[in-house]
Amino acid sequence: MNHEQRKVRKMKIERKTNGYTISEELKTMVERFEFAASVLFPEWEMEQFYYGEKLVMVTIKGNGCEYADFNITAKRVSLNSLTVTKTRYELCESLTHNDECHNGRLLKLVNF
Repeated sequence: MNHEQRKVRKMKIERKTNGYTISEELKTMVERFEFAASVLFPEWEMEQFYYGEKLVMVTIKGNGCEYADFNITAKRVSLNSLTVTKTRYELCESLTHNDECHNGRLLKLVNF
């Protein structure tokens, strides 16, 4: 994706910092995840919950009862639970990074 495409899509994002400030390294991974999720699911919404300085818990929600839960650390993005169609499952799986259960390609999606 080129720079112009990166500006086009916006996803509604709600952040609950819970009083924490995340590290710069974690912030970078969260930004990568936000971008990739907004490209794959532009009509969905994202909720983030800062569960300390080193972990962000994220839920992306679609229309109806579709959702996917992720945990993000500076070096890993893991998919925890979801209720989605098979096609969307494959997209959710692609948002992972260093997850031994899912063959993610998050960094390739954002060209890092």
